[in-house]
Amino acid sequence: MNFTGFQLERAIFLRWYRSLLFASLRLLALLVIILALLVLVLDLLVVNSPTLTGFALILLGPALLVGSFHLYVTYVREHPEYLISPRAKQAAPLNNFDYVGALALQALGRKKSWSGFWHHLFSLVPLANVFYRLGLTEETLGTLFADAKTEGEAETLIQRSLERSSQSGLVDGFELARIALLHPTLKTFLESQKLDLESVDGLISFYQGKYQLVRQSHFWLPENQGHSGGVGKLWAVGYTNLLDQFTQELTPEIRVREKFRPLYGRDNLAAQVVTELNKTQGQNVLLVGPSGVGKHELFFTVASRILNFQTKTPLDGMQVRLLNLQSVLAAAPTPAELPQLFQALFADLVHAGNVLLFIPDIDLLMRVREPAPPTRPIS
Repeated sequence: MNFTGFQLERAIFLRWYRSLLFASLRLLALLVIILALLVLVLDLLVVNSPTLTGFALILLGPALLVGSFHLYVTYVREHPEYLISPRAKQAAPLNNFDYVGALALQALGRKKSWSGFWHHLFSLVPLANVFYRLGLTEETLGTLFADAKTEGEAETLIQRSLERSSQSGLVDGFELARIALLHPTLKTFLESQKLDLESVDGLISFYQGKYQLVRQSHFWLPENQGHSGGVGKLWAVGYTNLLDQFTQELTPEIRVREKFRPLYGRDNLAAQVVTELNKTQGQNVLLVGPSGVGKHELFFTVASRILNFQTKTPLDGMQVRLLNLQSVLAAAPTPAELPQLFQALFADLVHAGNVLLFIPDIDLLMRVREPAPPTRPIS
């Protein structure tokens, strides 16, 4: 099999592009662009010299060319499927894989090296986390595959990967790792760790989905922009000295948490919490349930929707704060001081008027009692 292809050449170039030499050239081009623009502005405002203008334009042209090329390379790095047509996939098998997969298969197929294969897979940090969770490091895999045969293994991995992949997309490093973990050596290792293939597949799918979310979460997209509520939001909140001392203010950026930890099957419950908080009286909600059932995640989901103006109710834009129980207990070391501190905190809360306070693990506070009087020994 021919272990070459357009995708492999791009992957090798991208590795070189991250080197110190190319980084220095990009930095030099950026400095030249800034210098040329500065000269143009000064020439228009102060000097008014055609010579300086021409010199700045001469410097600006190549620098902008380097900057444009960098934008092109960035796009190619983020979109490995770019310019990979069905005809190109048929011409070279490695064109069916992303950059990590192409480099890994080239190391195994052409260089006959299992260590190189694993090294390229470990270069993808989320995929390396999968192996670490399975108890596999590069050193461990090198020991396991020290005497393993390499002849025909790359061809087998390519064939199995293409059989499981869709025709429209590329086979990413996660799919290649999923196939590689079916190797008899690794199956024996996983069985010794009491790990079944279904659990391994679920672990890979989790990190694969998380990695795809990170790649798609560009800050400049409209759906990833938070809502601050305007300048008047901070003016509408009174001084809350105690709340600032004992609570943590949440920001609209917690919407990212909802992407990675979505609330499954609890949308009706989240809507009910929002309804209860909108009541004119009794705006208190107590979340009761065993540990790990999802009380904190329900709170963070509601908080994210409030901070990002998604509830379509008067709650939108209100401050959401998280009480720090350790600070509270440290400031009120005796049970007698605790009610006084909470009265002052609630006074701050009422004075502010538009702050929602979340008290985690409130059952710990309810267990605080006056110490029992000492008993007299019976003599």
